[in-house]
Amino acid sequence: MKTIFLITALSLPLMSHGAPLSTAISGDKLIRQYLGDPSQRHTTPKGDAYVDRETARGYMDGVKDLTEGERWCDPRNAPPHEIHIDVVQAIAQLSADRRRTNAAVLVLETLSRLYPCKPNGGKS
Repeated sequence: MKTIFLITALSLPLMSHGAPLSTAISGDKLIRQYLGDPSQRHTTPKGDAYVDRETARGYMDGVKDLTEGERWCDPRNAPPHEIHIDVVQAIAQLSADRRRTNAAVLVLETLSRLYPCKPNGGKS
C-alpha cells in the first residue's frame, strides 16, 4: 500500500497539464494585488481581494527579509504594513514601462532608496 501511495505522490507533478507557475510578477501586478479594486478600497478586503493583498505582502516581505541590513535598513523599526505602503506608493509613481518590470527588483530598489543604510553598514 505504501508503494502505491509513494508512486502516486511522485507522479502527481507529471499529471499536471497547466502552464508552469511563474513566481515573477510585475510592479503593476504587485500594486493591483496590494491595493485591489479601486472601487472597493474603502472597505476591508474579502475573499480573493484579501488573498491578493496578503500575497503581495508576502512577496514584499520575502524581498525585505532577504536584503535587510545589507541593501536597506529600517531606521525606525517601522511596522511592516507601513513599509508595504511606502513601497507600493513609490512603485505606483514609476513610469508605466518601469512598472512592467520584475516587482522584486522594484521593491529592492525602492527599499534601498527610501531606507538607505549608513555608509558603515549600520542602520540609518
